Amino acid sequence: MNMKLTLCGALVFLGSAVSSGQDLIKLEHTFDGYYSPFNFPFYTESDNDRYFTPSLTNLESNSVSLRSYNEDYSIRDDYSVTFDVPEGYMVQYGYFSPSMRMADGTMFFIVSFYNKNSIVIGQNDYCRAIAFNAADGKQIFELGSSSHRFGTSQYLYEINGKRSLLCYFYDYSNTTITKVFSFGEATSGEDTPEAAPRKLAEPIRTFDLNGRIIDAAIPGQPAIIQMSDGTAVKTLR
Repeated sequence: MNMKLTLCGALVFLGSAVSSGQDLIKLEHTFDGYYSPFNFPFYTESDNDRYFTPSLTNLESNSVSLRSYNEDYSIRDDYSVTFDVPEGYMVQYGYFSPSMRMADGTMFFIVSFYNKNSIVIGQNDYCRAIAFNAADGKQIFELGSSSHRFGTSQYLYEINGKRSLLCYFYDYSNTTITKVFSFGEATSGEDTPEAAPRKLAEPIRTFDLNGRIIDAAIPGQPAIIQMSDGTAVKTLR
């Protein structure tokens, strides 16, 4: 089965962690509704830490290939790993970027799954997301669940001096919860305390209100457009 892996950030849930990774994350705040970050810098080790990362890469069943490039076009990250799919679920999307590191330096990627049993659509555990170690594919922590789907920011942000990730939990009732998680202090390099410049978000896919991917929004019907920075916009044309 050919699926797609969106290189971005991650959803995080503090329950049912399977390793010490849970000790390295903290839920900072929960918003009722969809909230996006404005004018917060992306987290980066230093201003000289520049890289290319695609918005999509291939995700084959329970295996994934993660690759990014340095400014001089040399390979920066190159991982090919397999991961465990929860029983009764199928692979949906994946999320990764070079900034996705735990406080101990462990790089991770996120895979979302959906329940193969369509009867459970609308139940809290219909969608699940799990963080895996980018080096060996082992599970680090359980991200959480949603009755419909979820999204996440493409990179870690620097919020209140901490490396932070925004996670969006979409319910089947068309409500959204935004959660902000932190991964330790944002220790910038000596070159500069500023993060890399923000790039403009672009639309990458369109969903109908049932979560199905469509070619384009249908005139007169609402749709949800996912942007390259992990945010989503509800529109009516």
